[in-house]
Amino acid sequence: MVLCLALFAIILVIFSCFSGKQIHYLFPTFPFVAVWIAKQVDLRKFKTEFAVVGILILIVVLIFGSQFWVSKAFRSAEITDLYQSWGILPLLLIGLLLWKKTLPIDRLALNIGALLLSLSALFASLSPVLKNVYDVTEPGQRIHQLQSEGNQVSFIGKYHNTFGYAGKLEIPLHLVPSNQAERDAFLRTEPGYTVWIQRHESKALEENAIYTTPFRGQRLYVIENKELEKVLQASK
Repeated sequence: MVLCLALFAIILVIFSCFSGKQIHYLFPTFPFVAVWIAKQVDLRKFKTEFAVVGILILIVVLIFGSQFWVSKAFRSAEITDLYQSWGILPLLLIGLLLWKKTLPIDRLALNIGALLLSLSALFASLSPVLKNVYDVTEPGQRIHQLQSEGNQVSFIGKYHNTFGYAGKLEIPLHLVPSNQAERDAFLRTEPGYTVWIQRHESKALEENAIYTTPFRGQRLYVIENKELEKVLQASK
């Protein structure tokens, strides 16, 4: 069991070193976590049916009550419409769990399956919002288009490789110096465009950017270097 946890930690540390982190990088850790959890569960003491039903009820409430919390939880999202019909699945599973008749399936397997299916239904219902906020395919494609037209595209901040795979970039983004004086000098003298990310929306950036989109709880702007330098100077 120590080996499973060690392998999980090693994989997590290795993939954490990459600048462009993606959620599917965690897939190789799943078998080790599954084996560890299986060894920890004592089937003779497994009596969590009411807890599972409680979680499923919470998932149903989250799905059908999404209009009350999604816009607050994902403030940068431009899309807040969800697939609420997915809430029917956990409702059916709740009925199945509460059915007292003997079923041709192990109760533990039924509980685990119901929990996993209901969590999948929750994420499926949230998929339009999650795609709008976290998917980097569209900004990556816009960056690729600018590069294919002969423009240099730069990036300010961390994780500049995030758009490489999604946008099929053949040229890596130029990393702008983090020092403020060097950054301003670069933006003032170098032609091209820069990817700028900040937490709050900016009217000046919205008006001057050629592209803007929600980005992982923040706003992403693609803006001409000289225009970005002017906006930053005006905001001081």
